[in-house]
Amino acid sequence: MSRRRVYSADTLAIMERFYAAVDIAVQNKLVKNINVFCTENSIDRGHFYAQRKDLGRDCFRRDGSCRSSVIAASPLLGC
Repeated sequence: MSRRRVYSADTLAIMERFYAAVDIAVQNKLVKNINVFCTENSIDRGHFYAQRKDLGRDCFRRDGSCRSSVIAASPLLGC
């Protein structure tokens, strides 16, 4: 189970913008759905949904890797 982390206000704002960007991409049909987004970017869907539901969960590491997969640079964020 993921442990709790205390993120800074800036980090939480970035996370909220990321999830908003994913929602907008789905609405504008840039991505078929969140499941496809996670598959194409090698993101564990369970971690994606858990982190989105509770931003304080520690599902992703600072080096950009996930506990079970590597997160690719996201074209939504211009990385």
